[in-house]
Amino acid sequence: MLSKAGETVDYDLEGIAQAQDGSFWLVSEGKPGDSLNLLVHVATDGTVLAEHALPAAVQAKVKKHGFEGVAVTESGSDTKVYVAFQREWDGDPDGHVRIGVFSPLDASWSFFYYPIENTTEGWVGLSEISLLDSGEMAVIERDNQQGPKATIKRIYTFDPASVSPRAEGETFDTVSKTLANDLLDELNASRGWTPDKVEGLAAVGDNVYVVTDNDGLDDAVGETYFFKTPLWDQ
Repeated sequence: MLSKAGETVDYDLEGIAQAQDGSFWLVSEGKPGDSLNLLVHVATDGTVLAEHALPAAVQAKVKKHGFEGVAVTESGSDTKVYVAFQREWDGDPDGHVRIGVFSPLDASWSFFYYPIENTTEGWVGLSEISLLDSGEMAVIERDNQQGPKATIKRIYTFDPASVSPRAEGETFDTVSKTLANDLLDELNASRGWTPDKVEGLAAVGDNVYVVTDNDGLDDAVGETYFFKTPLWDQ
């Protein structure tokens, strides 16, 4: 249970990462015209320590698909929190989604672009971001299709040190990515219905654990997939 100022608080939580001091960084996806996309810092007992919104100039570009994943890197006081946006916002180039970098030291935001794959049906976006032991980041990139129409359910890696995040209004770098695992074979191993929402990723050494969102029963079969898989290129 999360609490703020002694009262319970509700978020649309999409990602979680633990800091070295045991506290947690969470991302809550906003809804245009209703709620903000928030990076939330939470103590070990669930007390909200701080909420961090995007700069107004960035929030003005909001679209439906917002914050989806979070990862944290730490080196002394130089903590950086990486936030994956799911899809492009207004003004972003087609096929490029933002990854935000938040610095708790001065509460500043900067950004770089991640290039997503193309698809002939539906859309493609990010669902998760995780820090690997190598210092690289792993992301889930997926389309929004299921069953026989599902084609993109993948894990890619990239080196965050290869780009220089920049403030809103500047020209953003675009990171280069490497395919680490195509998840379709494992998602189809049971010969059932291929799920849409590959949503969670946790790295353990050279392997990752992957979990899907069963999405209830409105437009999905209600199954949850949870499995361990290697990162082929790690």
